[in-house]
Amino acid sequence: MEKLAIFGGTFNPIHWGHLLIAEAAFEQFALDSVLWVPSRLPPHKLHLVKFEHRLEMVRLAIADRPHFTVSNIEAKRSGISWAIDTFHDLQVVYPNSQWFWIIGADAFENLAKWRGSQELSNQCVWLVAPRSGESEERGERSEEKLTQNSKLKTQNAQKVRSQWIQMSPIALSSSQIRQYCREGRLSQGATPQKSLDNLIPKPVRAYIESHNLY
Repeated sequence: MEKLAIFGGTFNPIHWGHLLIAEAAFEQFALDSVLWVPSRLPPHKLHLVKFEHRLEMVRLAIADRPHFTVSNIEAKRSGISWAIDTFHDLQVVYPNSQWFWIIGADAFENLAKWRGSQELSNQCVWLVAPRSGESEERGERSEEKLTQNSKLKTQNAQKVRSQWIQMSPIALSSSQIRQYCREGRLSQGATPQKSLDNLIPKPVRAYIESHNLY
């Protein structure tokens, strides 16, 4: 049985923080593969570049990492991209798999608000990445607090299974990248202090520039 981890998100755009989180999860939990799943139309997310652009940027970013796979399973979805629907579709494509889900701490604390959260929590092990600015000296507070805040434990429900990804929090976000693009830091002639090369993979930067994104 393959150990597969879903890594979903808008990836608007993908950056080195995403890659570091996925690599840490892959190594620490002996996964067989990480499935990157760009969301076509996520709830509560506005002003996204086209799905096709975000999908291609993920492809470019992981092209040299055979243990990563990008999924276009959202490509034909017409409505809101609910996680439970995506999960059901992936189960058809990858039957007989042991499922993990890579998620940020903030999102995990709100897991109870997700549609189908109880089913997801019963079938997946949640691999939680620390939030930016959180102390590394988490102790018992980390996993226990997250599980309590998810509010998914009921008398008849299976306990939420979660593991903390052991890594330093990453102070980098896609919104920060988009802001830097608007500030003109995309140019290859930018000074090192203003370059995006340390924030996003070079093929992604080139794609953003060639398609005039953000």
